[in-house]
Amino acid sequence: VYAPPSGTVLPAGTHTLSVTFTPTDSADYNNQTASVSLTVNPATAAVSVSCSPNPITYGSQTTTCTTTVGGSATGTVAWTINGGAWTTTGLSGGSTSAGGFNGYAAGSYAIVANYSGDSNYAAGSAPTTLTINKATPSLSWTSPANIVFGTPLSAAQLDATSGGVAGAFVYTPGAGTVLPVGSYSLSAT
Repeated sequence: VYAPPSGTVLPAGTHTLSVTFTPTDSADYNNQTASVSLTVNPATAAVSVSCSPNPITYGSQTTTCTTTVGGSATGTVAWTINGGAWTTTGLSGGSTSAGGFNGYAAGSYAIVANYSGDSNYAAGSAPTTLTINKATPSLSWTSPANIVFGTPLSAAQLDATSGGVAGAFVYTPGAGTVLPVGSYSLSAT
């Protein structure tokens, strides 16, 4: 008879195992028990991380980054962005999430989930990259009223707007141009 019984999953730490031998010939032999010490080392945690959606677009779009730690791990995940501290979240059911990023500048961000470890699982980490793409401003430009020959192009005709995004417009043809009689396409960048 083994103690603990076969199939038992022991937590990390040092444990005493014992076996008791019961001889068939109990008239001539006594039962005998032997014990040994067994050390169970913490398991390596299988840490993974991903962000969804990824990539996102600069502005108000957000994403959620989720870390999964295999097994029955407990503990916390300390998140970093480009090497700097971001937030710490607790595992629930082997996973945890953190989100946001609206307002972060366009570019690539190195996200690392650093698992703290617990009594049965060693600490571990996993990286991912979040990409924030540039946003495209919303340009609007109403067709200007017709002008009379000899009238130079001005802000009355060259009045495109960029939906509140700061910047400069380049018009073709530019301000001050006097166009000959006819129909023309004006463009703004």
